[in-house]
Amino acid sequence: MIDEIKAAAFRQLADNAEIKEAFADLERTTFEELLRLPISSDEREKDALIQRVQIIRDLQSRIRLLGTTRKTGKQSVV
Repeated sequence: MIDEIKAAAFRQLADNAEIKEAFADLERTTFEELLRLPISSDEREKDALIQRVQIIRDLQSRIRLLGTTRKTGKQSVV
């Protein structure tokens, strides 16, 4: 029961339009920052921005995953 409540909370979070918009804005501004970097900029700086986008996407995926309820193999004996 508690797992279902937690999953419902994560689904609500994942479906929240304001949260979706915030993630999209973060991703967009990061890409814009990446595009503004000079060609001669340090590779570590570029890699950090690319990694930021990956983290944003991973966080979204993790929230969606936590919104799914998992069935355990345990069954009660009647």
